[in-house]
Amino acid sequence: MFFQKQLDAATASLHARLSGRAKPLCAAGEMEDSDAEEALVDSHAGLTARQQHPEQGGGDAPGVGS
Repeated sequence: MFFQKQLDAATASLHARLSGRAKPLCAAGEMEDSDAEEALVDSHAGLTARQQHPEQGGGDAPGVGS
């Protein structure tokens, strides 16, 4: 009753956000970082990054520390 307007506004906001038609919530810095990362990945398409975990016997570059 007293908070009905606030409740209706919150419900409408959630409905709009979850509808699948809402704009993404990204800061300008996040978008710039994403664009820069995509440009680097695109310019080095043949490069593959692999991560080895120390418990898998990796962690150092080949020939380093052995």
